[in-house]
Amino acid sequence: MYPNRTDRPVYRFEGKLTHSAPIGPVTDGVRADNRFEGTITEGLLRGAHVDGIDHFRVRYDGVGIVDAYEVVTLGADSVGVRVQGYVLPPAGMPVPSKEDLSSPDFAWPDVPFRIECFATFETASPAHAHLNRTTVVHVGSVNLATGQLVVEAYLPGAVESRPQPRDAYAGYPG
Repeated sequence: MYPNRTDRPVYRFEGKLTHSAPIGPVTDGVRADNRFEGTITEGLLRGAHVDGIDHFRVRYDGVGIVDAYEVVTLGADSVGVRVQGYVLPPAGMPVPSKEDLSSPDFAWPDVPFRIECFATFETASPAHAHLNRTTVVHVGSVNLATGQLVVEAYLPGAVESRPQPRDAYAGYPG
């Protein structure tokens, strides 16, 4: 089960974007399917491997839309996770133009973008069945240039205090 305290993360995920498949311009932005993987380093499911895909879309106002599916594997147990939310650019960062976002030569700046998402779970594992009725809030950062990804998951009651993941915002001006 997860910790009772809401000021501590339920888990911490550290990973990397491993592959990006540009889909291109869509109605309200630019889409890419981004693969990612990593490890849960703290809390519930510590040591589990995470592998997923994010059908990521950047709107023309610079806000990223997360629509991710991941599988968490710990031993013989697997947990499906659905993640939805936003990736927010650093305060004051100029919004790339529609043309720039659509260009094959476009490169993201080497800065962390803030992650604000929620996640739900689905598993057949009796050991982790409590996750089938659990929602967590993801806060963290992703550096779209380097692929570095850090997320901490909190129970919804913890969000009122706006928790900041350790190390996730080093150098984040916002």
